[in-house]
Order: sequence, then C-alpha cells, then structure tokens
Amino acid sequence: MFIFLKTVLVYLALCVVTGGYSFSLWMVLVAYFINVEAKRNLSVSYIRSRFFPGELTLLEYHIMVVFYVLGCVTKAKGIVTKEDIQYAENLMTEFKVGSDNTMKILLINSFNKGKLNTYDLSQVIVEFCSFFKDNPRAKSYLFDYQLTAVVKDGQLLDKELEVLTIIAKQIGMSAYSFNKKIKSAEDCYQFKQRFNHQSMGRGSECQDDKEKSYNHQYQQDKSYYYHYQANMDNDIRNKFDVLGVKEYDDYVTVKKAYRMLINEYHPDKFVSKDVPLAIVNKAKEKSQEVIGAYDLICRIKGWK
Repeated sequence: MFIFLKTVLVYLALCVVTGGYSFSLWMVLVAYFINVEAKRNLSVSYIRSRFFPGELTLLEYHIMVVFYVLGCVTKAKGIVTKEDIQYAENLMTEFKVGSDNTMKILLINSFNKGKLNTYDLSQVIVEFCSFFKDNPRAKSYLFDYQLTAVVKDGQLLDKELEVLTIIAKQIGMSAYSFNKKIKSAEDCYQFKQRFNHQSMGRGSECQDDKEKSYNHQYQQDKSYYYHYQANMDNDIRNKFDVLGVKEYDDYVTVKKAYRMLINEYHPDKFVSKDVPLAIVNKAKEKSQEVIGAYDLICRIKGWK
C-alpha cells in the first residue's frame, strides 16, 4: 500500500509539471506493477504438501522429502542400523538444522514415516517433481543422497535396487544415467575399501618392521615402494571411476563423460534461491572432484 501511495504522488507531480495525464497515468501503472512483481519475487513462497503438514518453504519441503525417502531406502534392507542413523544425523548437520529443534523433530518424523512406508513412495516423488519441475538438479540430488545411503555398507540388495529404480523412474532419469551412477558409486566405494585395507596392512607391517634387523632394511624400503605404487595405481583407477569411463576409452569418450558430469554438477547451475545450501556445497565438491579426475586422466594420457 505504501508503494502504491508513493507511485500516486509521483503521478500527481508529473501531472502538475507536464500536464499530460494519460502518459503519466501509464507510467504510474507500470511502476506500480513492477514494484508489486519485485515484492512478490523477494517474498518467501510457501507450499502445502499432501504428505507433510503445514505451510512449508520449498527448502523445508525438499529436506523433508529427502528424509522420508531415506527412511524408505534404509528400511528396504530389513533393518535400520546405527550407521543409517548416523548418516541421517550427518545429513542434518549438512543441511544446517542441528540447532533447529523443531525442524529436527520434523525430519525424524519424516524418516520414521519412511521406515513404515506411511505414504506411497512413487506418489511422494511425483509431488516432489511437481514442485521442482524446473529444477532437474534438485531431483538428481534426491537420488544421489539415497544412492550414498545404499552403497555405504558395501552391498546393494535387490530390494534397495528396487527402491532406487522407483526413484529414478519418477524423476525421469534415463536407464543409462541410472546404471552409470550405480556403477560409479560402487566403484568409488570399492576403491575406498581397497585403500583402507592396504593402509591397515602397511600399518601392521610397520609394526612388525620394528622387530626386524637392520639387514632387512632394503626389503622394507622396497616393500614400501610397492605399496606406494599400488596406492597410486588405485588412485588413478578411481579417477576413471569418478568419470564413469574405462582406462582404455578414447579422448572423445572421456571428454563427453566429463562434460555431462560438469553440466549436471556445476554450482553455477544452482541459481534458484530455493536450492538448499548443502546441495550447492555438494555440487561444488562434486564438480571439483570431476575436474580433478579429468585433468589427471588427460595428463596421464598425454592429452594436455
């Protein structure tokens, strides 16, 4: 109302100075509607969900859906472990809701409802997609959070795969992208397991080496070199896994995979104010990982 009165005063002033009523009136109306539109864009939009109570911002709704689906995914294996609970708590920290007791309670309730399959998963995701129809990356990250929860224990059960398939189908993910994401996640997990196993083995060997004589020093150094070289080889293989390509793929294939991932994860794509900060940060981390993998592969192959 204040804006409207202000524009009316401007209008009267123009009338006095120019004597032109019609043009001045048109200018006043244009200014008024521009101000109304600006005010509408700056205001926080609220939505009402069929599944989650009350008026919610898109940010709140997004996080609640993530936790509901997470409950469905973790329940698919038959039991919710302490590791699953820890992952959920880590997500709360990532979404910066740790100090917000009300939001924390809502997320726990959403997670528990997911464990009980209170609502049809497909319908929940259909509604989610309707609110984020112009934000494909929000839908993609909904899938990525669940995929991380599934592969962190080192195995992908049939029921877990079924849930992931439902999610992928509803968000419109192609079979190619689905299979590529699954394989990339599994390969990255296996790399971490191999690295951790070798690191533990090297630590054990170092403890035994303390009991060996000086005459075996050469063998110890040689053994350390082989372990170091093996870890370097594993790190290189992991870079190919990050891009979802094979070591023997040509430059065109690798560059195509790189561009596709950058297009999906580049943080500049997240221009909407309704994208959670945690997702923006994760996009930055992922894009840096992709860029680093591509640069290393190109150097190894002699492409740059």
